[in-house]
Parts: sequence; structure tokens; C-alpha cells
Amino acid sequence: MNRLGMVINISHASDATVEQVLDVSTSPVMATHHGLRSFNDIPRTMPDALLKKLASKGGVIGFHMGCEFHDKAFFDYRTKQAGKAFWDTREIGKKESELTIFEIDKIVKPSYPMVGIRAPEEIKLTIDDWFRVVDRAIAIAGEDHVALGTDFDGGPTLPRGMRDIRDLPMLTEAMLRRGYSEQRIRKFLGENTLRVVREVQRATAVRNP
Repeated sequence: MNRLGMVINISHASDATVEQVLDVSTSPVMATHHGLRSFNDIPRTMPDALLKKLASKGGVIGFHMGCEFHDKAFFDYRTKQAGKAFWDTREIGKKESELTIFEIDKIVKPSYPMVGIRAPEEIKLTIDDWFRVVDRAIAIAGEDHVALGTDFDGGPTLPRGMRDIRDLPMLTEAMLRRGYSEQRIRKFLGENTLRVVREVQRATAVRNP
């Protein structure tokens, strides 16, 4: 992937896989839609040690918009409602193996576009609650290694008051309330991601003159 100039995405690989990728890759990598293990101890979030290692290799972590990633109480609520964790796909494939792709399309079609679960507003994170995760990541890794990940197409349960992409200005307003500088806001909203892409491109050009 380094040779081909691909940006490696480690969301949501296992901790062992992330560790190996960071050891092997000569270019910075990204976790495009992630959370922190210190807020919710589930396999799809990143422990502090791996976040530090990601940053030390020039990488970036992008933060998922879903409340279930960043708040254990909300995760427990969703798990109780569904009877399983949201990433549990063990049942998929058993009956589907007997269907055609056209039959599967008909079954899946009503679930798109994917949206968050119906949940009481009072148990959802506020935008400011959500930003506590970003604050911690900045404290651990620095402002050059954080980004907005969203995963809007993955059906996250958005923080209180957010509907979809039209409400992204709520994030900027929250960052301004927190005293983020314009430079930090720009980095979070895209410049850090672009920096990784450009570094990968430059490295590839050197390898393949």
C-alpha cells in the first residue's frame, strides 16, 4: 500500500493489527472514524498507547459522530435495545447464502439511508460532551493528529440537536466556545487529513520517480 500511494485506514482493525500497521508502514496512516477506549471500552475505540504511537508516526485519528462510540451509557442503551452490540454481524451470511444478490438488495434497501437509532434526547451526548473526546485526544497526541471523521453514511446516533451534515456548523460553534484557535479549527476540519494525504503522495513520488 505504501508503494502504491494508498492512505492506510486502520478503523476498525484490532489493536494487534493497528500495532503491526504502525510498525510496518513508512507513511503516516489514518483512523478515519474512531473513538477513544478511555471513554468507552469497546473494540472499535483506540487505547491511549496506540493513539500516541499513531501520532508519533505522523498519523491522524478522525472522530466518529455516534454517541455509542463515546459514551458507555448510550452504548449500553443501544445494546440492550438490539440485544447485541452494534458491530455484531455473526448472524449475517447464514440465510443470505441461500439468496440471490437481487433478493438481498430488496431486504436491505429499506434500511438506507442509514440513520441513528431512535433514542430519548436526554441520553444523547451534547455537542460539548462529544468534544471532551477530542479535547483528550489533543492532550495526548496534539492538535496536528485529530480530525473530524463523522461516518455519516454508517448510521451514527448524532449528538443532541444534530440532524445531518447541515448541522456541522454546530461543531465550529462548539470549538469556538472552547477557545480553539482558528488554526486548530482548520486542522480539525480538514487540514490534518490533507496533510496525511500529501505526505503519502510525496513518499510515493520518491519511491516511484
